[in-house]
Amino acid sequence: VLDTFRTATYTALLDGTGELVGAVADMAILDNIQPEILRQRCGSLDGIKLVLCEANLSSEALKAALQAASGNKTCLWFDPVSV
Repeated sequence: VLDTFRTATYTALLDGTGELVGAVADMAILDNIQPEILRQRCGSLDGIKLVLCEANLSSEALKAALQAASGNKTCLWFDPVSV
């Protein structure tokens, strides 16, 4: 969606039992995906049956995605990858 930002990444370091020892994340792109960008990029969802949406976007961006999908009767799934 944004050519000027890196893809969001998450790297976890686990010990031998699978317990989290440490992690590094770069999620800066999520703070920069604005509702206007989604409205522009999702203006035509004709023929699209399902949109999977990153639930860590701003509430305004999530609302824009929901409006775009509902206007085209497209199913919208939210992926709550972290809390």
